Amino acid sequence: MSDRRAVIAIIGSAIVLIAAILAIVFVAIIPLPDFEELRPGLVTGRVAIVTDADCVVVADLQLDMQTELSCDHQFPEGLAWSRNGVEVTVFGAGPDPLLITLDPIDGTQLDAVTFDPGRLPPQDRDPSLVRRGRDDGSSIIGPDGTTVLTIEGPDSYTIESVVTDPAESQIVFVDNLGRLGVFEIGTDTVYLVAEDVRSFPAPVWEP
Repeated sequence: MSDRRAVIAIIGSAIVLIAAILAIVFVAIIPLPDFEELRPGLVTGRVAIVTDADCVVVADLQLDMQTELSCDHQFPEGLAWSRNGVEVTVFGAGPDPLLITLDPIDGTQLDAVTFDPGRLPPQDRDPSLVRRGRDDGSSIIGPDGTTVLTIEGPDSYTIESVVTDPAESQIVFVDNLGRLGVFEIGTDTVYLVAEDVRSFPAPVWEP
């Protein structure tokens, strides 16, 4: 009986070892994707984002420069960019949520009003684009069903939010690693803009 138990233990250990080896080989075959370094002049436009530290930041893509507007407000759950400035919906600051407008240049608070619940919240992605997981990465699918971009990676890699610029020539997205990437539609080169970025609220382009 003891010999049988020993055989079972050996077989169990072998299965665990094989599974570990296969996992290492799988990761080695399909590593997490790398993005190209963003340099001034490669892309254009400005994007407002919320970081994992709940800071509101404006990324100037053309200059490859980031400006922190505010880290003073907890739980920013909505983000928009209007003619008045960068609008942030903040929950947890009091009994009612606030809609705070920030100057996109220096972060000066321009206005703060009670948030209107009837106002539609910003989308967490471009409704015309679809994110589709794959066994070898993740894809962005256009409204006509064609693949706009495919990023190779393990099946655990996903694209969380996708937003097209007003000219419909560039796309920014946040992946499940918290990386903000940008690429020109029609190309497959992705540039890394920032890390530790929240996928919701999604990034918003300057109008």
